[in-house]
Amino acid sequence: MATVKGFLADPDISPNLFDDCDSRTPLCTAIHNGNLSIITALLAHPNIDPHLPDRYGDTPLHVAMHQRDLRIVQALLAHPKINPNLPNSDGVPPIEYAIFFKRGDIITDLLKHSKFNPNAQNKAGKPPLLQAIMVGYNIVVSKLLLHPKIDPNLQDRTGYSPLLAAISYSNWIATAFLLQHPKIDPNLSNKNGMSPLHMAFLKKEVNVVKMLLAHPDVDPYLSDSRQYSLIQQEVCWNHLAIIKAFLEYKGDKLAHCSAQQRFQKSEEMKLSQLFDAINSDPEVSTAVHRQESAIIPGSQIYNIVKN
Repeated sequence: MATVKGFLADPDISPNLFDDCDSRTPLCTAIHNGNLSIITALLAHPNIDPHLPDRYGDTPLHVAMHQRDLRIVQALLAHPKINPNLPNSDGVPPIEYAIFFKRGDIITDLLKHSKFNPNAQNKAGKPPLLQAIMVGYNIVVSKLLLHPKIDPNLQDRTGYSPLLAAISYSNWIATAFLLQHPKIDPNLSNKNGMSPLHMAFLKKEVNVVKMLLAHPDVDPYLSDSRQYSLIQQEVCWNHLAIIKAFLEYKGDKLAHCSAQQRFQKSEEMKLSQLFDAINSDPEVSTAVHRQESAIIPGSQIYNIVKN
């Protein structure tokens, strides 16, 4: 340690010299070796660059994430020049490593940093919230949603929002967390026009459909890329349990939605015609209310909605 301090005291020696043998800076080498005292001495040098990457393109903070040493991460985060969001050469921000290794303690310190951006996206456009949802790290999902700068609707390059991803990955805890966030948009669709409601129908998750319908801002008349709304698909596929959920939704929510002018008049008429057609056919009405798996007779019901 005395030798290191002696070198660092020499004004002609740079603390950022790149070692051709192991292709690392002194800081990355010290982090790789877990030598906190040398790391502290290097970070105290006025000319230290805390962002110079190693041969793999990882910054010192990325290397510290690999080592999973909270003390080293804290030492780096305490440096006044540190950028906790700087991606590596692969476009991955440091928090993504912490999510992958499921280091909640490190993530907690990152979230507390004044420069931390909870919406920093990787090369695929995925923000940390989306990553945490995909791996089912729901403790971190809840922590990210509490961050004052979080965007709960930030989509990746394919148009997947955190809510759509949560339903796609059957992460119902994250789905419930997201639906409670005051800034959530429950209608965001991906590039194929698939909304959270469409995804819940595709996965045949009736309870999730009900959760979404209970949200005051949800729009059940959104169409997918084929210009089919959710109710049109349900009638086409004879999904009686979800049709029943819509019947209940109409009774409980339609007046509220109409007062907020959430739905177009033409769509309301189509849905009303569908309800009338179902209720006027005793066989269909009985099947719906009993949630039986019988085929809905009469293709005219689908045609009413489609036309």
